[in-house]
Amino acid sequence: MEDIDNLPIPPIYVAPSSSGETKGVDTKFAQDVLLKALADGVTDPKELAKLAQLKKTADVYSVLDKLSLRKEFHAALDRAGLSLDFIVTRLKKICENEDDEISIKGLTTVLKTIGLDKAEETESSGRAWEDVVLERAMVAEETSPGVYEVIEPQMPESLRIRKEEDKVTGRGLYERPAEASPEVSP
Repeated sequence: MEDIDNLPIPPIYVAPSSSGETKGVDTKFAQDVLLKALADGVTDPKELAKLAQLKKTADVYSVLDKLSLRKEFHAALDRAGLSLDFIVTRLKKICENEDDEISIKGLTTVLKTIGLDKAEETESSGRAWEDVVLERAMVAEETSPGVYEVIEPQMPESLRIRKEEDKVTGRGLYERPAEASPEVSP
């Protein structure tokens, strides 16, 4: 294991607010956009600023510094043995606890992490979600246009003759006559 004191300290940039106070600026969207753009091969800072909707080119470097810090933070967590596998196994142990109160709190945490902590109001009228889907499908079926017949217009005789002549001319351009083909000797 490396000595923590000898690791390089990544730069941190905290943008000052309009009142002069320094607050952390959330740049998660810009970080994600820059990661995608850099993976796609975009390296021009002005183009990166435009893609990430940043005002200045200096902001691109600031966001890249935060990405570097984020990468170092995840590496430090991993070196300390705190990985996602570790967190999930600990949550599983908490959920399997014999004390119901602790188990319910653990399950609530798991549901929050996967986004199932809030119940949607789909059964307020006493119907199940299947009924709602069937009802919407029937409404869509009623409002869809009916079956209609496509009537193709008749082609004028002059156009039909011209197309046939073009076909014959095309065959003559791309096909060699059998008697004119050169013989290949082995």
